[in-house]
Amino acid sequence: MPALPNPRPSGLTRRQILPIAAAAVALPSLWRGAAAATGEAPLVDSLFNLAWIADGSPWQKHLYVLFAPWCPYCKALFHDSRGLVSGLQIRWIPAGSRDEKSRKYNVALARSRDVKVLNELFTTGAIADVTVPSFDSIDLNEGVIFSQSQELDRLIGRSYGFPTLVYPGKDGIVAMSGAPDDVGTLLKDVVGDGRYPPDKSTAPGLLARPLTETPIEESLRAFAKDKSVAMRALPFADAPQVDDLGGTSYRALARMQTDAGTWIAVSYLTNGIRAYVPEDWVELRPS
Repeated sequence: MPALPNPRPSGLTRRQILPIAAAAVALPSLWRGAAAATGEAPLVDSLFNLAWIADGSPWQKHLYVLFAPWCPYCKALFHDSRGLVSGLQIRWIPAGSRDEKSRKYNVALARSRDVKVLNELFTTGAIADVTVPSFDSIDLNEGVIFSQSQELDRLIGRSYGFPTLVYPGKDGIVAMSGAPDDVGTLLKDVVGDGRYPPDKSTAPGLLARPLTETPIEESLRAFAKDKSVAMRALPFADAPQVDDLGGTSYRALARMQTDAGTWIAVSYLTNGIRAYVPEDWVELRPS
């Protein structure tokens, strides 16, 4: 099991004390929990609106897999699941960035959303053609996953790791970390849910919006002008909220110009993931 630094906010927030094992742990064994059935599934809604790779059909019966490109158990799950994809759709969510190579692989996977690229990674151990126009796709995926980490941990009963599977079961939302010994059981365990068609995910539309990024060369930190300023996974008012700037501060990395105004990209997690706040809502001060 690799010993790696856990991702955590780079500012002084309450989340610093949480044990986040996801970017540090690959799990060979199964640890499973289930949520009570409810009218809504906020966790599933959040995962649905990330940049995932559709693998198989029919889509009405689907499960989400949080995976890391360096994780051997994720690779094994991919190959073991080839017999499943004629009966359900696996939605692979690239995450777990821990170095520059895994960050670039995750961008290539999230941007392409192509199962052929995922197969290349898990067959050859690499992705030959890696184009990185920006890292906003992994900011979206990993920022939102981090914001849901407490819910994932609660469902599983321990800190989640890779791979983590999330799907609708007969008694509610099921989350498990580690690969099941017999992946074939997923065909009967996953319950169909027609509310999440692939073309309704908001991620492709958000990631297609025009952005101009200008690095901030000075050593500045972003402070909230008000008691509460939403930090979002992308520089758009309708992007998912990942945290609250509140009474802390984060290093300001870049100005992001969008059609709706200017945002500040801040250094959010220690593995390089950024979050975004409207420039008008923050004050930039020298570090």
